[in-house]
Amino acid sequence: MENRIINVGIIGGSLNNQWASQTHIPALKNNPFYKLTAIGTSNMDTAKESAKILSASHAFTNYKEMAQSKDVDLVVVSIKVPHHFDAVMAALDENKHIYCEWPLAINTQQAEKMAKLADDRNIHHAIGLQGRQSPEVNYLKQAIQQGDIGKVISCTMQVATQGKAQW
Repeated sequence: MENRIINVGIIGGSLNNQWASQTHIPALKNNPFYKLTAIGTSNMDTAKESAKILSASHAFTNYKEMAQSKDVDLVVVSIKVPHHFDAVMAALDENKHIYCEWPLAINTQQAEKMAKLADDRNIHHAIGLQGRQSPEVNYLKQAIQQGDIGKVISCTMQVATQGKAQW
């Protein structure tokens, strides 16, 4: 199989987005098989600014327009979960490969519909299970391994994050 550069568009790719800017963007920028070609945010000023800094040739505020771009092969969806379905479906409608943050959807029906369409069209798709990269989760893992906490037999976890712009 021939290796070729995969052109990537990130929905939620603002450098102000602490998740994408600290995880997806550095990983993609440091991999010679990927090229960031499009940045999508809810604000054209931040989309253009982030695209310029990252040397991406396109900036979008509309994920459907990004999905329609001939310069995007893979769409990374890094926005709030309630918007995952529409963004992923827009990319699947254009036969773009998908990497979507976890959780994939707000319910099983949405997730099954996206998975079926991707499978039917032979589109590569993955869900990012980023919890293992979370500083908080790694801190707790280290504390457990060092015996600082003791044996964990049950856990309830609530997570709060800073508000992020919606699409």
